[in-house]
Amino acid sequence: MSAETRKQKRALRKQYRKEHKNALNKLLEAVKSFTTIDLKEDMPYKDRFKQVWPALKPTLEFVIKLRFTGEKFDAPAMQLVILGDKLYGGQVTEEEAVEFLGNLQDIWDMIEKILETLKIVRGDQADAVIDKIIENGEWLFE
Repeated sequence: MSAETRKQKRALRKQYRKEHKNALNKLLEAVKSFTTIDLKEDMPYKDRFKQVWPALKPTLEFVIKLRFTGEKFDAPAMQLVILGDKLYGGQVTEEEAVEFLGNLQDIWDMIEKILETLKIVRGDQADAVIDKIIENGEWLFE
């Protein structure tokens, strides 16, 4: 491998690390305010979704940025972001809402595993925030 190739690979790795760090910081900032959310059972689904989506979207975007999830995970996750934004804006059909929930349920186990691993890496300071993300994500398809 030539010196130029190594230099290019090093620059690419540095860029990936920077993207991951930015996505993680965006995620943690977006959900700090969500540790106090109290989702009441009698609240309409649309209202509760509007409270949860701003935290769930950066979670999905962060997981997509991770290179080890692969295309099999990333494509449905990207579709979830698009459908979630439409649902958040109220511009979604019932069929799309059902598709959103089905896709989320299909990939949620992987997201939860990544978040649990992230708790170990980030330490105690992020545990409450990550636990709240998991709780809110699981609520979406209960």
